[in-house]
Amino acid sequence: MKILVNMLISGLLCLNVNAAPGESKPAGITGFYSLLVNENKIENIIVHKGSSWIFNGEPTNFNNRIQGIKVPVVDQENGYMKYSYSFSDGACYCKTELALFIGSKEKKYIAVSNSCGCIEGAGYNFHIFEYSAGNKFTEITDRMIQLSRRDFFIISGITDINDFQKGLADSAPYLSIHYTLPQFGTTVTAGLSAYDESQVGSDTMKIRAANAFLKKYKRFSKIELKWNSDKDTFEISSRQY
Repeated sequence: MKILVNMLISGLLCLNVNAAPGESKPAGITGFYSLLVNENKIENIIVHKGSSWIFNGEPTNFNNRIQGIKVPVVDQENGYMKYSYSFSDGACYCKTELALFIGSKEKKYIAVSNSCGCIEGAGYNFHIFEYSAGNKFTEITDRMIQLSRRDFFIISGITDINDFQKGLADSAPYLSIHYTLPQFGTTVTAGLSAYDESQVGSDTMKIRAANAFLKKYKRFSKIELKWNSDKDTFEISSRQY
């Protein structure tokens, strides 16, 4: 049963993370989250651990700025959770999703997607971890999803391929693939976007050029990736305009 709650994630962690390896197993998606946080596996994402906010394994100086986690979604039955937080000064708004995927021989994989829009810049982080005995995680993102920025463009309709390739290379640092994880089903949705020029420092002109590049060439608005539990991988199932 889906549970909608409004509390800090620390109150949702139902795993004894101090237990010896193999002594306890993750209690659903919140248990996996607890282990990932405890092992500092979730990089470039602000997480709540104990009474502190942690960023890349270190306490942050954001404690007085973060307003708190807003309406986490914890769906143990479907292996999904989501939470968001913002800064009191309006500098950032971030959203984090986790989803559990079951593969062959009951192997377990945890996907983590994070999006953040800040005054200093926007960012997306996406990771897939394989869980193994002894409460160990191995990141296998590149092996599980092989998707590039080029995959979003309709190459067959491009008349000047050299111009396209140069534009893509110049724009690539300012184009992000972002992923939305499923609460129901096993299809991950991917999109491509350029940074907003209001969220920049000294690269305003380059970001404007990246946005112009996206408008110049026809592309798919999203790509759906279906989980193949027999092959333990994601495969492109559809592209939508």
